[in-house]
Amino acid sequence: AFVMLLLPFFASSDDPQYEACAPSDCGDGPSISYPFWMDVSPDFCGYPGFKITCAYNVTVMTTISGEEYYVRGIDYKSQTFTIASSKLVEEGCPQHGYCLSLHSPILYYTMENRNISFLFNCSRQIPNSLRGPLHCLDRSDYVVNYSFPESELHRYECKEISVVPVLGTRDFEHPSHGLDGLLKAGFRMGWTASACGPCDNKPNLVKLWQLD
Repeated sequence: AFVMLLLPFFASSDDPQYEACAPSDCGDGPSISYPFWMDVSPDFCGYPGFKITCAYNVTVMTTISGEEYYVRGIDYKSQTFTIASSKLVEEGCPQHGYCLSLHSPILYYTMENRNISFLFNCSRQIPNSLRGPLHCLDRSDYVVNYSFPESELHRYECKEISVVPVLGTRDFEHPSHGLDGLLKAGFRMGWTASACGPCDNKPNLVKLWQLD
C-alpha cells in the first residue's frame, strides 16, 4: 500500500525533458534515442549532427555533411550505425562528380568497411581482372575496383575517381550478382559521444522500486 501511495508522486515528478526525448521511430526503421533525436523533438534531445527525419516511414539523416542518408540500423551497445547515401539508393551507382564526405569530430568509419573505386575517362587500359560487375553504368565509361589500394588508381590516368565505402561482406569478395546491392546496403559508422547511461531510465521510478 505504501508503494502504491508513492507511485503518483514519483510519476508526476518525472523530468519533462525525459518525456520530450522519449525513444521513437519512423515506422519500419530503428529505434531513435540519444545521441540521435527526431526533428520534431527539442534540440537538447541529442547531438546536433544526429537529427533524424521521417520520410514515408524511411529513417533519414541529413545533418552529418549536408547530404541525405538512409539509416539502415543503429546498434547502441557498440555505438555504431549503418547508413546509405540516398543518391546511391535511388540512382544505383555514383555519377560523375559524386563525392562522399563525412566530417565530424565524434564520427569514424568502422573496420568492417571496404572501398569501391569508380574510375571515369581513363587514358590507360584497365585490366579486366580489376573490373567489377555493375548494372547501372556503361562499361566503356567506368571501371570498378575493389581489389587493390587506392594509391594505385592514379597509374591509369583517369580524369575522375570516386571512392565509396561499403560493408566488407561475402558479396564484396565475390560480387557475382553485381555491386548494386552493396551500394544500397550502405556502410557502417561509429560515434564517440558519451553513453546516456542512467538517462535511459526514469530515475525516480528506479528509486521507487528500490524501496524496502
